[in-house]
Amino acid sequence: MMKEKNDDLVEKTIKMKDSEKTVVLPPDELPSGFKKPTQTPLTKTPEASGPSKASDEKKDTKQVKKTKTKKILLFIGIPIILVILFFISIDILTKNWFKNAEQARLNKNYDLAISNYKNVITFKPKFQKVHKGLGLSYYEKGMFESALTELQKEINLDQKDPEVYYYLAKTYNNKGDIQNSIDSYIKAIANKPDFDMAIFELGNIYYKSNKFDDAINQFLKLSKISSYNNKDIHKKIGLCYIGKQDNLIAIEYLQKSLEFNPDDIETHKLLASLYEKTTQYIDAIIEYEKLVELEPENFNNFYKLGINNIFIKQYTKATNYLKKALEFSPDNPEILYQLAYTCAKNKKSKATVLTYLNKAIKLDPKYEELSKKESAFRYLKK
Repeated sequence: MMKEKNDDLVEKTIKMKDSEKTVVLPPDELPSGFKKPTQTPLTKTPEASGPSKASDEKKDTKQVKKTKTKKILLFIGIPIILVILFFISIDILTKNWFKNAEQARLNKNYDLAISNYKNVITFKPKFQKVHKGLGLSYYEKGMFESALTELQKEINLDQKDPEVYYYLAKTYNNKGDIQNSIDSYIKAIANKPDFDMAIFELGNIYYKSNKFDDAINQFLKLSKISSYNNKDIHKKIGLCYIGKQDNLIAIEYLQKSLEFNPDDIETHKLLASLYEKTTQYIDAIIEYEKLVELEPENFNNFYKLGINNIFIKQYTKATNYLKKALEFSPDNPEILYQLAYTCAKNKKSKATVLTYLNKAIKLDPKYEELSKKESAFRYLKK
């Protein structure tokens, strides 16, 4: 019986080997000679644990996702950083170009200024004040069409810069476009009411256009700005009143002008002429005497002193001044004729009078007819 059991066990063992299966037999079925194996308690490993394995798979998935995300961010981030660095470098370059352009313009190196302004515009066409600077550079070079283009671009970007309108007005004026020049000066003043140069230039344009009342209004407005040189204002107002043929008011403003600049030759000449026109000969003489001091070699001042002394019947003084004028202009027929006249009035010898008169007639025959009509020469016929 025991033998049969052993045979069965062998058979089972063989079968188990063939099937590569291990079968644990109950202790009472173990054959004789076999030791009872010591049973070691089984422990669960992470691999054998279902939930733990799932957790690891999730961790692996997250790790893969993180790696992919880093690669994507790196792939996208490097170009973005490069673009940012590019724009930063462009910003630095444009600022330096603009700074160099402004300095070159101040130094009157307009070609260098134009080159730098153009560099700025290439990368930043709306850079603040770049079209203004380029326009001013073109203006100073006399390139008025280019100046107009750039200044108008600046106005499209900034409609409140009075200096842009001011130079736009000057550019139009140089091109002969008076109305657009006037309109631009008005806009410059609207943005800066105390813009003295714009007010002065607008007054000048009105004056040259014979709009004397408009010119006077601008100059009077300017006279209220304490920072401006009032001698020019009063002189300009005086000129406007001369244009209006209001000589007495013109004299008042020209006299005020001399208070600021007593040696202004043009103002003295204007006053002297107005005094003559208004028959204020003594005042005219005073002005011409001042002009003799300021222009001692100008024969016309001596001639005018001679003429105005004739008007007040001071023939001896008139003769002396006319002789002085003749020293500077010995072949002037008008001076010779007037000298003949004063000598006749002073009852000089016929020979003296005829010397001057005949020379005047020889230089200009019209004086022969004039002498026939002049009563002072009648005694020459006796």
